[in-house]
Amino acid sequence: MGAWYQVFFDSNMSDIDARGQTVVKNVAYVVKNNDTTRVTVIGKTDRVGSAPANMALSQRRADKVRDALVSAGVPLSHIDTRWTGETKQNVSTNDDMDEQRNRAVDITVIKQPPHKK
Repeated sequence: MGAWYQVFFDSNMSDIDARGQTVVKNVAYVVKNNDTTRVTVIGKTDRVGSAPANMALSQRRADKVRDALVSAGVPLSHIDTRWTGETKQNVSTNDDMDEQRNRAVDITVIKQPPHKK
């Protein structure tokens, strides 16, 4: 059982806007109330700019969302953070294509079965 969320970003930015903060709060509520959940945070970018710059930007975005989740009460030990730059887009585009759906952090929440003793 799992859920998928997205936080979107303005072009070349890594600040979480009010809508993104709401998503973070919703994810934190779900995770804080269930000790068997894992959260995967994956930062992405569109294809505007160089590939190395986009990789760094996707890392900043993923780190900001991770840090916001921790600030909202999600244990750091429950979060896996990755970034893909422009390599794994939500919507396939050409280089230098400004596509908001690719300027995102994907958050996946998965409930894991409890460990047997």
